[in-house]
Amino acid sequence: MIDLSNNSRFAFVVCERPVYSLDIQNPERKWQEFLTNIQYQLKPVEGIQRIHDNVWLIPLANGMPFLTKLFEWATSMGIPLRILFLESEPAWIKYPPDPETSPS
Repeated sequence: MIDLSNNSRFAFVVCERPVYSLDIQNPERKWQEFLTNIQYQLKPVEGIQRIHDNVWLIPLANGMPFLTKLFEWATSMGIPLRILFLESEPAWIKYPPDPETSPS
């Protein structure tokens, strides 16, 4: 049986680079436009971690407006999103990684 007593508290969001299709004629231009506009259009709130240009860890307690705007913006531009909902903040997120902890 699934335990539903614990709610998700974080969303780990990865925006993927679009690929060429009939809908997206110039995916690289669309991708750069998306990344540039995200910087100026979406205002992150306290607690949101931008791990890389296209990766965020969003606390759901106060980051839902940011998450919904990010979702709307990506969808309107044809940018695929991957969202993983987590119960706690992961300890494994760090970019760039520490040299001493990287596999050799």
